[in-house]
Amino acid sequence: MKGMKFVSAIGVAALLMTGSLASAAAAPDGGSGKPSDAGQGIGGGKGPGGGNPNPGKSQGKGALYADLMVIARDADGVPILDGNDCYQPITADASIGVAAMPTDGLYPYGYPVYPIPLVGSAPAALAEDEDELEVCDPLNEYYAGFVSEVDLGRLNLGRSPEKVLLKQLDDVVAALTGAAVTVDASGRLVADGTTVDSPLQNLTIYQSILETGLVGGLDPTAWPLHKWGLTAAALAAGSPKEGFVITVDTVQYLNRILDIPADAGSGAIFPPNLSDGTGEAFLNFQSVPAYSRTATFPGCVAWNQDIFPGKAPTSIMTEVFGNAANVAPNGNVHAYVQFAEDAHQVLVWVHDQGILLDSVDPILQPGTC
Repeated sequence: MKGMKFVSAIGVAALLMTGSLASAAAAPDGGSGKPSDAGQGIGGGKGPGGGNPNPGKSQGKGALYADLMVIARDADGVPILDGNDCYQPITADASIGVAAMPTDGLYPYGYPVYPIPLVGSAPAALAEDEDELEVCDPLNEYYAGFVSEVDLGRLNLGRSPEKVLLKQLDDVVAALTGAAVTVDASGRLVADGTTVDSPLQNLTIYQSILETGLVGGLDPTAWPLHKWGLTAAALAAGSPKEGFVITVDTVQYLNRILDIPADAGSGAIFPPNLSDGTGEAFLNFQSVPAYSRTATFPGCVAWNQDIFPGKAPTSIMTEVFGNAANVAPNGNVHAYVQFAEDAHQVLVWVHDQGILLDSVDPILQPGTC
């Protein structure tokens, strides 16, 4: 947050989810999620924008929302405000000692989440150094220790100057124009056999489709994935590999950095924007189709026979997902986040196997293993 400082890094969000998005740990090291000196020097303002009175209004991508909290969101991924119009930070750590939030109307985390008490929601006498705190700050140092930051990793490339992003998009368009466009195992675009593997270029694909419905001037309608799927796969390709999980906070904070949907033009194919009541607009994911992991990744893995002589092909579902069905069978933002994180897991797994693999079937292509 603007004006908000953590003395030590909290690290990856306390809502550290597994690939199925069905469970969470309080901290990457399995601890309580409370760094020993966290919460000191907490300043703030309303919501992840800190002192910005107009959250969502760009202040220059390099300085925009330097600290991004894991917060409560509704089923559309839109922030849930408390009675003081504060964004509500949450934790998966039950040791915080407060009641879990009602699940009705809450983003389907799949496990209990707990609201972190804020100054404005408690008697003033309970707040430490209340003269230095604002209504949207954690109630005291103890509760501040449960606040978690969302680490975007290399997705912060979205803060690059607009001319840098446009140059990368131009390069993508040049590669795709006139080419036979296919997709790889994770959904990345492939032009005449050459994969668009640059994280920054995939980020520009994500941005361009969400803002215009096109990739530059190219209409992706005839490409293998629907437009939501293409953006989810591009998000996966633009994300860090190991040690990173795409969450609803990842998606919404990245969109804020990229000014989505504020920059969406008349060519955007998505429904009217949603609002959290503060004036900030959020992309509407209500038209995202139902998602099926088994239907999306039905392909096979062929093993390098020089290394594994005689080893038969195995399925992507077995190797990457342990044959577990997805937990977002319906549409909306939950399905979108699940799609993106599943594509991310496939990409990371294929990358980690290296020369052990001979080939992996593309996304949506049924295998015979």
